[in-house]
Amino acid sequence: MVKTNSITTSRPPVVALMGHIDHGKTSLLDRIRQSRLQNKEAGGITQHVGAYQVVIGEQKITFIDTPGHKAFENMRARGAKITDLVVLVIAADEGIKPQTKECLEHIKNVGVPFLIALNKTDLPGVNQEEVKNKLTQFGIVTEDRGGDVILVPVSAKTGQGIDELLEMIVLLAQMNDLDYFPEKPFLGVVLEASVDAQRGVLVTAIVKQGRLMVGQEITSQEEKIKVRALFDDSGQSIKEAFISQPVSILGFVDQPSAGSLVGDPVLMSSRKGQGQENRGLDIAPQEGILLNLVVKADTQGTLEALMNSLPKGEIAVIKSGVGDINDSDIFLASSGGAEIIGFNVSLSRQVADLAKAEGVNVKNEKIIYQILQYIEEKLKTLETIEKEEKVVGQAQIIADFMVPDGRVAGVKVILGEIISGVYVVVVDQKGIEKKTKIASLQQGRERVDRVEKNQDCGVLFSPSVDFKVGDMIKYYQS
Repeated sequence: MVKTNSITTSRPPVVALMGHIDHGKTSLLDRIRQSRLQNKEAGGITQHVGAYQVVIGEQKITFIDTPGHKAFENMRARGAKITDLVVLVIAADEGIKPQTKECLEHIKNVGVPFLIALNKTDLPGVNQEEVKNKLTQFGIVTEDRGGDVILVPVSAKTGQGIDELLEMIVLLAQMNDLDYFPEKPFLGVVLEASVDAQRGVLVTAIVKQGRLMVGQEITSQEEKIKVRALFDDSGQSIKEAFISQPVSILGFVDQPSAGSLVGDPVLMSSRKGQGQENRGLDIAPQEGILLNLVVKADTQGTLEALMNSLPKGEIAVIKSGVGDINDSDIFLASSGGAEIIGFNVSLSRQVADLAKAEGVNVKNEKIIYQILQYIEEKLKTLETIEKEEKVVGQAQIIADFMVPDGRVAGVKVILGEIISGVYVVVVDQKGIEKKTKIASLQQGRERVDRVEKNQDCGVLFSPSVDFKVGDMIKYYQS
């Protein structure tokens, strides 16, 4: 039994298990299921395709049963940020494997809290310390070594450590303040959709915010419906579903895709208007970074050469590795708003089609300078776009006057406003910029502080700069 039943969170955490193939994710979930069913008073668990809940005292935990980290990445890439915590499963007899590394990389990039379940510790001769040593090479230091990553030795075969693992999940959830606001409108994330021969389309979802009731109107990206019936993770009919709860919804005609959103019609309309209905927002933009990249190369040596040749300061490499471009790379790039750079690697038609569907640009070349040239041109384009986005005032020079105080540009404001006393740039027709300051603005016989769009005025620069009719004056946001 879990001894810390007093530990509760403001809402049930939604937990995904990740790890290398055959390290025991499914066995561990099965053991959790069996151990919770053994004592109905302490908590019950019923497995459903897609998700199920464990009850520990008064605390619930929702587990998402995915086939591995690729499905997890797929959900993240489609904007379905429902996973609060990750349990990274590592087999004590095998240690860190390729898929374990990919999981660690993904966990780091999306910033989701995680703990480690060190499985198969019942096997003779396993060396837990060796696994911990290997983890430090990836910057992961466990609590028993003075770090902040929880590691729980477990055995899916014997049940050893299962209660402690559940306790640590609850504790980690409490540490991450999983607050929610019940009055918010319903929003859910689709885990899967299927067709029941007798009932029709059945959509399994996790309640992301608010609550869902029978008879309520909701919408997917394709259709608006009235909920005909709801079922919990044991298949029992229920009247309403609450935050973090897995629920099956009856009422859809079309099958929404896994990872898509369903919710209150007004809320879904506003999200669509903001262009956020189908994109991942997991990786926060970094100051000064113009381009996120996933970099793949054919060998470690060429990878290092390429990485060392990339421009510094404006690029963030969210993943790099050796090998062909795969669907995991596509999903991560989609989630992180990144492009994929490949050097002398393969790109299958299936992966290329996935990249197109996810809106991920892939540049795959066999000559390194072609990659570097592409990146240089891309950065120039992005710099221009970023600079133009900061333009808050723009005027075109339409006349040139000589006055006792100097040379005055007659201008027409075509964007925003221009203000006396601010620094501006005068851009000639070749794109060459000259920085100066607006010493004064004049309309007719009057001096003014500012001139708005579609108005004409005279501008005196200090220091004086050369200009011609047709040049532009740009005022940038500081």
